[in-house]
Amino acid sequence: MKAVPCRTRLLSIGKNGLPLAIPEGQEPKGQPDLTTEGQQTWIENMVWLYGGVGFCGKNSGYGCACHNTRFFLDYFNRSFVPELERYRIAVLDSCGNLILRIGRYGNEDSSGPGSKVPLGGDEVGLFHSAYVASHTDKRLFIADEGNARILSVKLGYHVNKACPVPADVPKKE
Repeated sequence: MKAVPCRTRLLSIGKNGLPLAIPEGQEPKGQPDLTTEGQQTWIENMVWLYGGVGFCGKNSGYGCACHNTRFFLDYFNRSFVPELERYRIAVLDSCGNLILRIGRYGNEDSSGPGSKVPLGGDEVGLFHSAYVASHTDKRLFIADEGNARILSVKLGYHVNKACPVPADVPKKE
């Protein structure tokens, strides 16, 4: 979710919600933006929301909440977001639009075109990839706990072109 500082508000009701989170008579209209077991939350003044991301043991109201995920925001304001139940990493632009997905279900036998079980596509096999980070726009690092490894994935572009800077452009000091 991309929020507006000092303007975005989360309004919750339910067994885990704050008792006074929504003043009487000011209940939001429409469907809640977030729903968990026994709790509903409406979000006011958000810029965008991309759902279906991450993991929390209490999403269904049971178990431990120790497991979590971490997304990464690069220098171009792209979000690299773990989609654990899809075995992929979603790449979103600064407006929350899906650019592409990296990876697919795979184990340690699926690690490239020359592996025992080639996957095709980008050849990135993932099982439980909850944490990501990047090195500028060159590499994405994926902690794939399910396969007990950290992957270094080269980020490439369909077109790469170097353009010379004209001599008459003033230099920044």
